[in-house]
This record gives sequence, C-alpha cells and structure tokens, in this order.
Amino acid sequence: MIRLLTDTMQGVKAVGRALSFREDWAETLDLSASGLVRSFFAAIVSLPILVFVLLGLQQLNIDNIEGYENRLTALDMIGTLARIWLVFPVLSIFLTRLTGTKHRFVHWVVLHNWAVLVLLMVPVFPVAFYLLGLTSAAGVAFSIGFLYEGFRYFIHFRVAQLALGLPLVWTIPIAMIPVIVNMVLAYGLN
Repeated sequence: MIRLLTDTMQGVKAVGRALSFREDWAETLDLSASGLVRSFFAAIVSLPILVFVLLGLQQLNIDNIEGYENRLTALDMIGTLARIWLVFPVLSIFLTRLTGTKHRFVHWVVLHNWAVLVLLMVPVFPVAFYLLGLTSAAGVAFSIGFLYEGFRYFIHFRVAQLALGLPLVWTIPIAMIPVIVNMVLAYGLN
C-alpha cells in the first residue's frame, strides 16, 4: 500500500512538472519495466474517482432529461475503465513503431497513465458542485464540455511532446490519435 501511495504521489508530481513545462519531469518516475507495470496502478487509484463522476453524471441526466432511465451497470463501469486504460497502451505500441520512437514507449505510457489519473480528477469538482446544488447542469456541461476537453487535449499533447521528443508537426497528430479512437469507442461514429 505504501508503494502504491508513493508511486501515485511521484506520478502526480511528474505530471505537474510536465504540465508546468519543467524539464525535470522524468526524475520522479520509474521508467523501468517494473515502473511501467506499476503505472497501471493509476487505474486502481482512479476507480473511485471514475465511479463518482459516472454516477454523478447519471444523476445529472436523471434530473435534467425527461424520461432518462439509462442506469449504469457494473459492466458499463468496467467497460469504461478498460477503454480508458487499455486502448492507449495498445495504440502506443503501433504509434511508437510508426514514428521510430519505440525506445520511448515506456516514457510515454508511464507519463500518460499518471496524467490520466490527474485528468480524471478534473470533472470531480463540477460534478460535486452540481450534486451539492452549487451549480447548474449548464455549468457542469460547460466545465466538462469545454474546460475539461480543452485540458484533455493539452495533457495528451504535452505528454506526447515530452515523452516522444518528436517535432511539433508529428506530436499533434500522434497525441490526438488515441483521443479520437477513445472517443469513437465511447460514443460511436454517430
């Protein structure tokens, strides 16, 4: 348990450094094979956060959409968790080979995993404010639809930029491919 907490604190610290344009972001990360495996502990840490956000958004929909009866099941939550944590590593295998950066695969996945944990914390606040009656559904929609999504794109870009060290012309599309694939899997092509 101590190792999980230490890794989480170090991973979040590395993400903070990366997002604040510090070059020493990798100093707090274990970029070994063991560190790669342990970076997936971010999925365990994020599980209660994800469940809270999903249930909070479901309550928002129940409150604001007439006839809304879509109830999240445990299977839905497991599917969402799997999509969030498995799509990226699989895509990153192919993308690092495509770009000639497979030697940076571990850097990208480790930093990405901890960045996803940080990113999943962002919608907690608007959802909590809604559930406490401190903001409206429109406030949550703006916070998640505009601010969260913008932050999401920035995080994916910054993580790819630092971890892969590619020129900007390559970094933007490579960073966005996993985001687009994830959105297609989550929402379909409609």
